[in-house]
Amino acid sequence: MKKTLPLPALLLPAVLCAAGWPFVQARIPDLDDYPAGSDRYASDRWRPRGIAVHRVGASAVGFQADMDIDADGAGRNCGGDRTCQSETSLRYPDGSSLNSARLPFFVLPGDIVRRYGVGLGDYAAVEHGGRIDYAIFGDFGPTGVLGEGSISLARGLGIDPDPANGGTEGAVVYLVFPGTRDGAVPRDGA
Repeated sequence: MKKTLPLPALLLPAVLCAAGWPFVQARIPDLDDYPAGSDRYASDRWRPRGIAVHRVGASAVGFQADMDIDADGAGRNCGGDRTCQSETSLRYPDGSSLNSARLPFFVLPGDIVRRYGVGLGDYAAVEHGGRIDYAIFGDFGPTGVLGEGSISLARGLGIDPDPANGGTEGAVVYLVFPGTRDGAVPRDGA
């Protein structure tokens, strides 16, 4: 099946470069070069909170975590995921949910949203193993937990997209740009 990217995702590298982020097309910066907030997050509910969120310049926040697979939303993509839900927090104007298998999106907890001003539909550059994919903030997750992305995002990064057994414990860097939502939710072809 041929993957088509929504127009906003195709334009994101150019938009970010015009906004002063020329490195996004080639690499994501080393987050340790930027100040970390005092709050800490976990990669799973049962793990210690050791993930720092960094302010990257004046217009981005970033963190390094793992990636669990979020199969929530349209398309019945649950595949054995016992926490799967039929809806996502971000919806289309007609009320339908995003399709995890067709649209690259990531998940954030409400506490990080309030602290850093990130809103549903904001864009991010996500890197794993030298690959970068662009995604939107599409779903809320558990408080205090970072590191979850859609099936489509996992595929784009070369991560096993299986909702029950996929994901990676390896380093995934999420660079989120608060305030970048353009008003229209990119269509996922569902």
